[in-house]
Amino acid sequence: TFIALLIAAALIVAVAFWLSKILAKEINTPIRSLVAGTEQIAGGNLSYRVKVQTNDEFAVLATAFNQMVSDLKGRTEELRRAEKIAAWQDIAQKLAHEIKNPLTPIQLSAQRLQRRYHNNRDGFEELLDRCTQTIITEVEGLRHLLDEFSLLAQMPAPQLSSINLREMIDATQEFLGEQLTHINCQIDF
Repeated sequence: TFIALLIAAALIVAVAFWLSKILAKEINTPIRSLVAGTEQIAGGNLSYRVKVQTNDEFAVLATAFNQMVSDLKGRTEELRRAEKIAAWQDIAQKLAHEIKNPLTPIQLSAQRLQRRYHNNRDGFEELLDRCTQTIITEVEGLRHLLDEFSLLAQMPAPQLSSINLREMIDATQEFLGEQLTHINCQIDF
């Protein structure tokens, strides 16, 4: 009887061990699948989905995990779209700014020519040469800017060059001098 009880106990232990291995495998496999899923997501693979192979709590967990990943992918795509829109808005704003800058000297040159032509034509030919050169230079700069933009779809790299600051200040004063006759501007170099 002792041997029979010992055999029965050993048989019960063996069956329990065998059942625990089966249960552990059934629990371990879905957990490993979720761990693999989190590793894939952490690596940036937002298309990865955990396979649902059971009808228990793990299936609910896997379904929730897959839904979370799907939502994350949608939000990530929205964020990328928003970043692209923001980048293009920034580019458009910079381009508009770069286009507005030369419009002021072009407008001032045209107004200056018109005023001189109608009011006092002394020195008109010299003024005509200077103003038309300003207009031509600014229009060429705009054309270059727009060519760069259309070719590269980005703002061109700045092209630095030396300038004669005194000439630039004198030209600015000359432009504004006829526009703002009520303001007395003195420059001391």
